[in-house]
Amino acid sequence: LRELSPPDALPVDGELGALLAGLSLADLEAAGLAEPLRRLRAGPKRATGVWLRCLRPAATHPRLHLVGFAYAGGAASTFAPWGALLPSEIALHAVQLPGREERASEPFADALLDAGRAVAAAVATLDGPVVFYGHSSGAMLAWATTLALGELDRSPSLLLVAACLPPGALRGAMEGASHSDPLPWAVARGLIAPDVAAALRADPLLSSRFAADFRLAASDLPPPPVLSVPLGVLVGKADRGFAAGEVEAWLRRSGRPLGVETVDGDHLFLDGRRSETVASVRRFLTKVGLPGLGA
Repeated sequence: LRELSPPDALPVDGELGALLAGLSLADLEAAGLAEPLRRLRAGPKRATGVWLRCLRPAATHPRLHLVGFAYAGGAASTFAPWGALLPSEIALHAVQLPGREERASEPFADALLDAGRAVAAAVATLDGPVVFYGHSSGAMLAWATTLALGELDRSPSLLLVAACLPPGALRGAMEGASHSDPLPWAVARGLIAPDVAAALRADPLLSSRFAADFRLAASDLPPPPVLSVPLGVLVGKADRGFAAGEVEAWLRRSGRPLGVETVDGDHLFLDGRRSETVASVRRFLTKVGLPGLGA
């Protein structure tokens, strides 16, 4: 089986594993089992390119693709619980940056617009309206992806940004922070609690992911234009990291601002207040006239 298995393959164990363990590749080829086993071991094909993972397909042809961009240190799986909270007509996707989960062996992304272009290329293959939701540093990547889609004469139907300062302001707020160890800055700013920072520091993999995503969010972008894409903002009522007025400055980046939704949670309300966050997302969907999908 090792000859048929990629490094990140799903396991084949139990009775099936015991039965196949004594067979050679030649035996499997002769029995016509080699190719089916390769497909089994590779697992279901659920990704639109490596940058975009489909977490939950729509029940039928999707009327909408919702793409999530996680906070610093997060991964595509951050958005997996949303699948149970969304209407079945919505296909749920999430961006998977290199250096985590199935992309753990890849070097971290280091240029925001390049990463945005890679995500945009994957998003451009989706058929139907697309909505972006970016949380904290993920909002910056969602913004960069929106710019990159514009280079392809495409745009999302809606850009939602949460718990993040707008381009330019975020970079300014990060000045003086250590790019190799941003945890003290994040704690001082109130973005993460001291105990969370201690847990991150105790895990070299997680802390390196956090630092890499921090550097990515702080990397250079062109001067921020005013977009024609509808833009909505979500803020946490108890977010000590960014004041509501600071986050609301995003609305000036769009010629079609949709206002602000306040979620009763802290900076990471995406995790702590999932139902309320998704309800806010669905209200924004109603505002842009995506029929049958709003709250």
